[in-house]
Amino acid sequence: MIYPRRTLQSLFLVVLAAGAGLVPAAEVTEWTNETIVEGLSATKQPMASKATVLGVASAGDRLVAVGDHGVILLSDPGDQEFRQAKHVPTRTTLTAVHFIDDKRGWTVGHQGVVLSTEDGGENWSLARSGIVEEPLFTVWFENEQHGFAGGRFATLLETTDGGENWEKIDIFREGDEVERNLFHIFAAPDGRLYIAAEMGTVYVSEDNGAVWNPVDTGYGGSFWAGIALTDGIVIVVGMRGSIYRSVDKGTSWERVELDLKASLTDIIQLQDGKLVIVGMDGAIAESADLGKAFSLQEHPERLSFTAVVERPNGDYQLFGKSGVVGWKYR
Repeated sequence: MIYPRRTLQSLFLVVLAAGAGLVPAAEVTEWTNETIVEGLSATKQPMASKATVLGVASAGDRLVAVGDHGVILLSDPGDQEFRQAKHVPTRTTLTAVHFIDDKRGWTVGHQGVVLSTEDGGENWSLARSGIVEEPLFTVWFENEQHGFAGGRFATLLETTDGGENWEKIDIFREGDEVERNLFHIFAAPDGRLYIAAEMGTVYVSEDNGAVWNPVDTGYGGSFWAGIALTDGIVIVVGMRGSIYRSVDKGTSWERVELDLKASLTDIIQLQDGKLVIVGMDGAIAESADLGKAFSLQEHPERLSFTAVVERPNGDYQLFGKSGVVGWKYR
């Protein structure tokens, strides 16, 4: 089933639909109308570890997860549970997070919110001067100054001053019928940048984000996440178990067959080289051959997953609609 485009404001509304039907209009209103409140800490929320998690990143050995109601959760090596960040100046839904080292990071979310931290995620400040009000779904930084954030209807923002100010980048091309939602910005080891997007599109930049070229993969649905490996291999994943792989740096694409209809939401590569994909209905797929083939597993409770990250000990930690999932495979 292909979801109506207006309903696909983000992967995260699909996640809230538990991988089945569409999100009711009333629920969309509930999740998108939360307000940004200066000086408000969203850290004292009951059952925060059960809030829907929509993005996760590593800050050195620390894990930082973000999600519903502005919840930001932290876990250090040896911690038995995730704890809340000390100060978060919003209760807006946060959708993605990115760190360039163990201290400096950014998170984005609905209403164009951008937060930054300089202490590994303990405390966050609002950094959104000149930002549009469209929901943002992805954020990636090259260094302390230069970064991008992307979101609904081809919204792509660039900053060269660490997020204090942003410029809107026009990636809409002549002949495009719609402005595609942008779901995940990621980088390759050779410096190329990619964006997994709507309608089977992957945007590619070979000049550090100055120009973005849309590539048609041949698929008609949305890609939620992607990863760039060595030797020009790029993999994107999305709706209805779709996995597409390129061996020529995103120029051409082939579908990797997997007997799965559930949407796939995140992909990572572990230190041992294994690829892990997670998705709805408890889907977990692993590959030991750089994505040529995947073996499918299922969480015994068929939980819907939104994110996955490797822990320092080599295990991988799962997150989803029900928050932090204590169960993991390795």
